[in-house]
Amino acid sequence: MDAPTYNPWRADVQVDPYPTYRALRSADPVHFHPYARIWFVTRHRDCVTVLRDARFSARLGQELRTRSESLPESMLTADAPEHARLRGPAHGLFAPSALLALRPWLAGLVRRLLDELEARGGGDVIEDLAVPLALEVLGDLVGVPEADRGRFAALTVAASVNLDPLAPPEAQAQATKAAHELDRYIADASAAVPEGEHDLVGRLLRSERRRAALTEDEIAGIGTLMVIGSYEPMVHLIGNGVLALLRCPAELERVRASDGDGLTRGGVEELLRFDSPVQFAARGALADVDVGGVTIERGQAVVVLLGAANRDPDVFEDPDRLDLGRRPNPHLAFGAGAHTCLGAPLARLVACEATGALLRRFPDLELAGEPIRRASQVPRGLSVLPVRV
Repeated sequence: MDAPTYNPWRADVQVDPYPTYRALRSADPVHFHPYARIWFVTRHRDCVTVLRDARFSARLGQELRTRSESLPESMLTADAPEHARLRGPAHGLFAPSALLALRPWLAGLVRRLLDELEARGGGDVIEDLAVPLALEVLGDLVGVPEADRGRFAALTVAASVNLDPLAPPEAQAQATKAAHELDRYIADASAAVPEGEHDLVGRLLRSERRRAALTEDEIAGIGTLMVIGSYEPMVHLIGNGVLALLRCPAELERVRASDGDGLTRGGVEELLRFDSPVQFAARGALADVDVGGVTIERGQAVVVLLGAANRDPDVFEDPDRLDLGRRPNPHLAFGAGAHTCLGAPLARLVACEATGALLRRFPDLELAGEPIRRASQVPRGLSVLPVRV
């Protein structure tokens, strides 16, 4: 049988990419797309190699994309040692232990949104819960005043397209423009807005401005990347997770029957593995490198298929089954190595709080119509998830 050709733009692949991933892992695990001129890597061990090996450059991975102008300087566009210098100031602030103090505030935000959902008898998990929650969390963390929330939301959504290495040139151009506008907005907001209770990003940016160890562009880039890197995973981890659980009654009951908050950290990890919001990570080869018995040549583009790695049967037993008790669970939903997503702990915390509260509060929660998938693999998510409560 001929090896399949991976086409991420095909409608059936966007709805359910996992059969295609399975075929590629079996027949052509390090797959070259002859038209896109990109290597797609699917096996877990090969994906880890690309993500951790310094011969694969995140900077080059971004430079190989077709853009009319470059992205703002940030961790996303930097390799060691610059990457560590840019990441260091924010690392401790967004560590899981540091974010735990946000839980009471976050629980209040979730409770208000669920009150509104209950009053209507249901609604859309994406537009009525996940999106407003993510934007309110990020708006508060940056220190965005209420009057500016609409503009901030529009820029965040538009700039988040930069996470997709396969976005068409026109979409990339719009996303890059939005990223620059968001960069300038966050820089101005962090300087002008009085310090609030939860504006961690704003505090960080003001602190770095006083230290003068980073340039103004680098300081703003920290905040911009934090927003872009958190928004889509936050929204679509909630949406994908709720849908997966509604389609798996045994695991849904497991959440509702559990003690405590309903959804454990281990459960969130399994939802991440099972249907990752971010399916791709882009790199460029700085040298000829052997990956899985195939030579990727210097200067070539590589896309790590994180969703394929997360269903690799060599690593995960019965990988197409949702199992909230899965241990160990070395998924790659947020990448691996130095470029592991900085916003991952925040996305986990928000999704755990929102999903757990939704499922525990509404024991009769059910689908109220057919979910609609976004026409994109990054993020892999839903545009509509209708439910009755």
